[in-house]
Amino acid sequence: MNAKVVNESGQKSRRGVKVRGLTEIGGWFYYRPEQRDGVRPPRVAMGTRVFDEAMKLAIEMSHNRDGRFVPGTWVFESAKFMEGRRVARNRQGRLLSRWTLESDEVVLRIFGVWLGENVPVGLVTTKKLEEWCVKLRKEGKPGTTVKTYIMRLHAFFVWLVKRGGMVRNPVAGVKVPDPKRTRSERFLTREQRDGLIDLCTREDLKLMLMLGFHAGLRLREMVEARPEWLRLWPGGGEICVCETATFIPKDGEQRRIPLNARLLAFLQSQVFEGAFLVRPDVGHAQHKYRWEARKPFARLLKQAGLEWVGWHTLRHTFATLLVQGGCPIATVAQWLGDGIEVTFKNYVGYAPVAAHVNAGL
Repeated sequence: MNAKVVNESGQKSRRGVKVRGLTEIGGWFYYRPEQRDGVRPPRVAMGTRVFDEAMKLAIEMSHNRDGRFVPGTWVFESAKFMEGRRVARNRQGRLLSRWTLESDEVVLRIFGVWLGENVPVGLVTTKKLEEWCVKLRKEGKPGTTVKTYIMRLHAFFVWLVKRGGMVRNPVAGVKVPDPKRTRSERFLTREQRDGLIDLCTREDLKLMLMLGFHAGLRLREMVEARPEWLRLWPGGGEICVCETATFIPKDGEQRRIPLNARLLAFLQSQVFEGAFLVRPDVGHAQHKYRWEARKPFARLLKQAGLEWVGWHTLRHTFATLLVQGGCPIATVAQWLGDGIEVTFKNYVGYAPVAAHVNAGL
């Protein structure tokens, strides 16, 4: 077979055949289609070292108008991104969870439907992303949900910029419209908290309320909590959130939360039999949470007239009341398992200042 020739236009010539956009780098063949709507799609690997195979694939791609086979389109690039995500590892060296991958796929699909799957990714701008955010808010999506969607897209565009698919990340500078206060910005008073716990008649649900309001556990931590997490001694105790066969703490770090007097007395009055604290009779299935308590929780909230409350509100209430009571923010961050900067940003406004405002006089 004759030697390969690459001319100035990037075309590959072999046996008198030329396919525009077909090039060879390091022994592997790549194809870059012609620009569409003023945008030149990024180069895509053909996955072969054989010229004839690469030429055949390039010809098929150049004639195929299906966006799935056209580099640079939303559907093509998002699929490539997910291929990499499935083998990517987090900072702890673990593969990304199935729930993270599913969340990425859902957000990419929702935005792709709105944008148009065959639209080149290069046409996505900051203004277009903000228009999408406005649409989601008009449809009733909470501000926190919209922000989560934007975070998912941010990861995609960072990946795209690194591989040369775009010059800049359009997510940078996106302002998410959020005229209403979100659930994470609201909390229950001590009276509301105690009233909700007293109103609850289900033992499993009451246990979750106690773990959320008095230990700040996340929802998944509640349903994955095990008896060995409890460390009780005369007059005190703690909860140690640590890795188990079915659970990995956020950021892979375990944390210890001391039990206040009310939670200590409640836990000492319980008898835990089984692998889990909450509903040990329920095993793992295909759902994200081992036991789904949304319906009984929603009924309780409706009865209490607190329909705006979510599971995260329990954790936020725990932290807010601690800060209002004078607990140092660094200690609250340690018990929450959050970074000090994030905790300071979220809760410094609740810290008492009466004893400090005149300290310099």
